[in-house]
Amino acid sequence: MEKGHVLDALIIGAGFSGLNMLLNLRKLGFSAKIYETASYLGGAWFWNRYPGAGVDSDTPIYQLMKEKEVWCGFEFKTRFPSREELMRYFRHADKILGLSKDITYNTFVTSADFDDEANIWHIKTDTGISTCTRYLILCTGLHSKR
Repeated sequence: MEKGHVLDALIIGAGFSGLNMLLNLRKLGFSAKIYETASYLGGAWFWNRYPGAGVDSDTPIYQLMKEKEVWCGFEFKTRFPSREELMRYFRHADKILGLSKDITYNTFVTSADFDDEANIWHIKTDTGISTCTRYLILCTGLHSKR
């Protein structure tokens, strides 16, 4: 990020909630980025690798519902998709919406300090990235272990 530039919003986490937030902020004209610890989209579904990993909710729950071009161009094979099918969905959504262009992968936030006078967050990561942002949005999920 160029020196002196302040991002409108930084989202932590590229699961369903982080991706929905990114898409909503894009539509509103905000400059927004995501930092994701994993090497790709998916949140909990990226990490869940146990045999038989899958959802226990109907497929409409696991979609970016406001994005017609994504759900019209993708068909889940089963009512309760497996992890592999969800990852196929994430790849499809990324291809259609260009999500990865606003995501920095393999990046863990190590500190987030708020400057009360400037009303700005100062973010540092384990990869040496420093970012300033007006809004810090945590979409780390319920099962985030770090």
